[in-house]
Amino acid sequence: MELLTQFLNEEGEHRYLEAVKLNDETSKSDPEREPYKSMYEAREIWMNLKGKVEKYLSTASETSVWIFLNAALHLKLGVNSIDTDDTSVGEEHLKQSINMLESDKTHVKGCNIAQNVLNQLGILFSDRCDPEKGLEYLLEAESLYKKFRETNGGAPWPVDDLFLVKSYTDLDQQKEAFVQKCIMNFENTYTHTLYYLAQVYGKLENSDLSAKYCQETLHRQLDMNKYQPLDWSMNAATLSQYYFSCNNFVMSRHCMASAEFILKETGEPGSSLRVEPMPEESQVSLTNRERIPKAWADLYRCWAKYGLALLEFSMDRLFKRSDLFDGKDYNKNEEPGADGRDEETKTREKEDGEMLFNLELTSIENQITDAPVCVFDEARKVFLKMQAWLNAAKDFYVIDGHCSDYVDIVRDQSQVYKLLAFFEVDLERQCKMHKRRADMLEVVLKELNRQYYLLVCRQLMFELGEIYSTMLDNKLALIETSDDPPSGHACKKINLLAQQSIGHFQAFVESFRKPDGKLPEQFQDSDERPVMIAHFYCGRLFSKFVELDVAKNVQNLKHSLDYYKFLVTYCQRNESAREKVKSELEICEEMVVLLPAKMDKIRNQTI
Repeated sequence: MELLTQFLNEEGEHRYLEAVKLNDETSKSDPEREPYKSMYEAREIWMNLKGKVEKYLSTASETSVWIFLNAALHLKLGVNSIDTDDTSVGEEHLKQSINMLESDKTHVKGCNIAQNVLNQLGILFSDRCDPEKGLEYLLEAESLYKKFRETNGGAPWPVDDLFLVKSYTDLDQQKEAFVQKCIMNFENTYTHTLYYLAQVYGKLENSDLSAKYCQETLHRQLDMNKYQPLDWSMNAATLSQYYFSCNNFVMSRHCMASAEFILKETGEPGSSLRVEPMPEESQVSLTNRERIPKAWADLYRCWAKYGLALLEFSMDRLFKRSDLFDGKDYNKNEEPGADGRDEETKTREKEDGEMLFNLELTSIENQITDAPVCVFDEARKVFLKMQAWLNAAKDFYVIDGHCSDYVDIVRDQSQVYKLLAFFEVDLERQCKMHKRRADMLEVVLKELNRQYYLLVCRQLMFELGEIYSTMLDNKLALIETSDDPPSGHACKKINLLAQQSIGHFQAFVESFRKPDGKLPEQFQDSDERPVMIAHFYCGRLFSKFVELDVAKNVQNLKHSLDYYKFLVTYCQRNESAREKVKSELEICEEMVVLLPAKMDKIRNQTI
């Protein structure tokens, strides 16, 4: 022990701490042309200390403490090398460190070193696109934490304390302050393990386990008061999306409310999130000023996604309920209760109660329901909140500078109107809601450069085609329910809607033409169904025109036949496409047979 204290007193402690300061603090102020200057200086010091520790290790009678110092220095050098983009050297240092601790991982002086090494190796392999290997290291880190608690109790020494003289000489070092420091460091390292496990399971597309570890991480950060409000709130909002994907709206709303509660620690959002650039302001300065407004805009968008998911679930639930009452397999146990929750959901929510964050969220949660909506008035309350959130988000995500985000928000607003229209029984009012959708999307489509935003433009064209087709169906339904024949104005409106829908579907298809003007013999897998459906829509829409002129009527049916034939011929040429449009293909094959006879019949009526 004398040899150790002599080494630490002479140079070990102050040189080690000097390197820590260079690596963790001074490096943040390094010039852009030498971004790793301080880190390289820290590396040189640690390498020098490692050489001396290894000499003592080869001559000392008591080697265990020198092994821990050497392992700690390899950990520091490993992280330093990875942070300076020398990952292969970093990996070697980390593996040397963990190999030195093979029989001492649960030792009070070695456990925290091993925890950190395993965490770093987990991150390293995950970033190298080998998440399975990264997962192995992180699960070992999790197991090590649990094993130490079971077998040792208390907490291991923090890595840096191995280089402090007082750790070995101060008789009071085991007092409460030191014990609390060890516990806090041990738990904090384990929280990092859980956080990394959440990330790796996410990369492995295991959303259930990713959410589980994310939830535990957030809980621990709150309990230990170790969190950055902005990061914590964004992670909670992301977790909310997992829960609504499972139709667990109680937990989803709770996570969103928790995210808003914690984000308020950075300040209230204010009346507008708009951030205007100042004259001659650097991009770095502007980005810093945008951080908090951007976080609020993102939070509002997440709230809106929650509302969309709730309305979609409510709509699907009503369809299911209709089928149950209407159909053959009615089972009273499957029917949701008066509050919209079935027994399975209520049981799950009871279990989720143990997972709630210890925050006072009543006023925030009361902004929006967590129960499925059944009627228009309930849906409208959700709609109004979503509109407010999306409009607030648009204050920050303006079209100039945030084009893609702006378009996504407008498309979400379109979906909000679409879902609200489902709960509206009046067809005229439904049409007005769809008209609002069409108007907002038409404006955006005109603003976009199709060369740079081709994919977005295709999505907008297809959605606009669907909107005008829906409006057409509503107008036809109104005519069918009326006792009076359709007026000239109604017929013109039907023809206009049909033409508008066809125009957008045709523009969508035309966007796939090659430079030689021809459509591909086979479309890409992700494009195949949309292109076929666009042809199916056009075939159907051309048959909806109201025409008194026989020649025009026959011509429209000819166009309809051509679109149906295109779909049939394409599927004959590309067998893999058949399953993607199975039901539409059956209709097209039937129409290809029936339409020529119908056209002949119309022609014969004029003779």
